[in-house]
Amino acid sequence: MTPVGGRAAIRPPAGQRGTLRGWIVKIVLLCVVDGLTAAAVPKAISSHQWGMLAGLIVVALAINVVYLHPRLVAAKFLLPGGLFLAVFLLYPIVYTIDISFSNYGTGHVVSKSQAVSAIVGNGLSERQNGPEYKIKVLRSGNQYALLLTDEAGKNYLGTTSGLTAAAPGSVTETDGLITAVRGYQVLNLREAAGTGNALANLQIPTDGGVVKTTSFTRAAVFDRTMRYDSARDQIVDTRSHIVYHDHKGQFVSGGKALSPGWRTGVGFGNYSDAFTNSDIQGAFLRVLIWTLLFAGLSSAITFMLGLLLAISLGHPSLRGRRIYRSLLIVPYALPSFITALVWRGMLNGDYGVINSILHVKIDWLLDPTLAKVAVLLVNTWMGFPYWFLIASGVLQSISTELPEAARVDGASARQVFSHITLPLLLLATGPLIVLNFAFNFNNFNAIFLVTGGGPPVAGSGSPVGHTDILISYTYDLAFGAGTGNNYGLASAISVIIFAIVLLISVFGIRHTLTRERVA
Repeated sequence: MTPVGGRAAIRPPAGQRGTLRGWIVKIVLLCVVDGLTAAAVPKAISSHQWGMLAGLIVVALAINVVYLHPRLVAAKFLLPGGLFLAVFLLYPIVYTIDISFSNYGTGHVVSKSQAVSAIVGNGLSERQNGPEYKIKVLRSGNQYALLLTDEAGKNYLGTTSGLTAAAPGSVTETDGLITAVRGYQVLNLREAAGTGNALANLQIPTDGGVVKTTSFTRAAVFDRTMRYDSARDQIVDTRSHIVYHDHKGQFVSGGKALSPGWRTGVGFGNYSDAFTNSDIQGAFLRVLIWTLLFAGLSSAITFMLGLLLAISLGHPSLRGRRIYRSLLIVPYALPSFITALVWRGMLNGDYGVINSILHVKIDWLLDPTLAKVAVLLVNTWMGFPYWFLIASGVLQSISTELPEAARVDGASARQVFSHITLPLLLLATGPLIVLNFAFNFNNFNAIFLVTGGGPPVAGSGSPVGHTDILISYTYDLAFGAGTGNNYGLASAISVIIFAIVLLISVFGIRHTLTRERVA
């Protein structure tokens, strides 16, 4: 098309315009990735996260090379999926295995240098007959300081750098009260109380000790009672001369351990504790046995009930089959956590609907045996519609010629089902049965939302309940209230769970494949 001036407009081909825009977008996105990586590198270095630093650099280089190289077309599509796989699947697995070989948990969170600083810093004893000071709490930005006045009325400025005499004219007094200090904001009592732990943790170095607050208006001199001997790697109590040695992430002497400890490797200690530690072994084996029973019974009961309903509702002479089938799918259509919470309310021993209907007083969730029956009942309710749908589909796919031929040969209905229908059904559903067992083996919702793992096992040295399965027991070890957080042991049990499920799954699938080859 020629414009008014008679000269045709010069435009690049559409393909080239699209290519240019694509390159611009690509460069902008790569700049964003490189910028985020550059921003994260200093933080990784300051926190000594060398693995994270190496990962960030490798990922950033890989993204730049793949998306700038013109021939790596396939890698452009594979790289995002590979990164997500590594971040959300492989990294959690590797991290869990790494934690399982450590003592990471309550009391063992910080590094060794941080633990030493905390022990030495907290090892203080108020000096007898030492000087006492009246104080005013000062603030400059985010930093706190103290204006200390001794018994003679002399003022000192105390900061984390030390104790110095206040400069002449830097302190303003009105009617005998200190109202201003040059360079600082003077806090009243209410404001000082709002500083939280910042004021309590403030330590001002002085000759042979530190000045520390004893209240919001007073401070005293404290002597250090703990000394770290870096040459021998030990803590020495300067008062009692007790020596504490490094032992598995804590300084220990004669059975007494100083807190906090630090995170360190313990080898296979957590795995060994699961089977040999008297406080853990009994609870772990109890939970393991119940987990196997719960997974096996849940899978078997839901499969048999679903199959029974599929056979019953598959009879052609039954009226209203569609209505019945629709109603039976309702438990499967509802969210499992809502169903579990509803059942928990219905099974409540004081005001539950089930006790009201039966006119009984039964503590379904507080009796150890009935609590196990309750979780099996709830899990059956939530699980049988799945097998009903699967069994209905498989039964409809089985050819009618074999059963009809067997009936012609004189086989009874029971023989047709046990020798023809059931083997063909198991052949088709074998892998699903294995997967269902693995699902129930880690069915956290059914336990946690119905019984919370309870009722508790009396006299157990480990946080365990009668209905706990391995996954809920692991949750209690890692996040249980009032029991501490033993992430190392919880991670070890998680690895054990993975190994058990893997072995059972491999055995089940191999058995299914063998049956398929025989068939």
